[in-house]
Amino acid sequence: MNRTFAHADRTVGRAFSLFELVLVIVIMALMAGIAIPMFAGANARYRLDAAALRLQADADHVAERARASGAAHEIEFDKTGGAYTIYSGAGEGRVALSTVRLAGEPYRAAIDSVSITGGGAIMTFDGFGRPYAGVSVVLGVGEGKRTLVLADDASAKGGDAEPEDDGGIKLIDLPVEIIGGLLGGT
Repeated sequence: MNRTFAHADRTVGRAFSLFELVLVIVIMALMAGIAIPMFAGANARYRLDAAALRLQADADHVAERARASGAAHEIEFDKTGGAYTIYSGAGEGRVALSTVRLAGEPYRAAIDSVSITGGGAIMTFDGFGRPYAGVSVVLGVGEGKRTLVLADDASAKGGDAEPEDDGGIKLIDLPVEIIGGLLGGT
């Protein structure tokens, strides 16, 4: 009995050698070794920028609420908890409106330091929406740091003085990297 197999007439194609497969795997591992740290750094910068923008936006919103209501409002910073709480009113009769936890998702940022002229951890806005004192906050994610100047001493008026034409909180409109460099941060 004479059988012929169909595959006997086909020419055998060339396959990859073990060396070629190992070489491709090594190249892919090198590329991943370069890309993963870059992605991690970009992710940390994104989280830090998002936390800084959130804090700036909230400070501006609190100033607007104080201006609209004609009553003092406060932001109290909790460095150990990595959070800040926004209050309507000031002192004993204040009411908590919201708490933002920068230490949790999506930011995973720490409040490294809070510097308020005169000390303390509470930023108070008067009824005109102006801060009583200069405030700077340093946020951190991993090795990255951002310094936000929410109010400098020149813009902090406080009290019951009449508002100027440009009254209100003066948020620095520079990228946070530049602000950090001006204040000696990274």
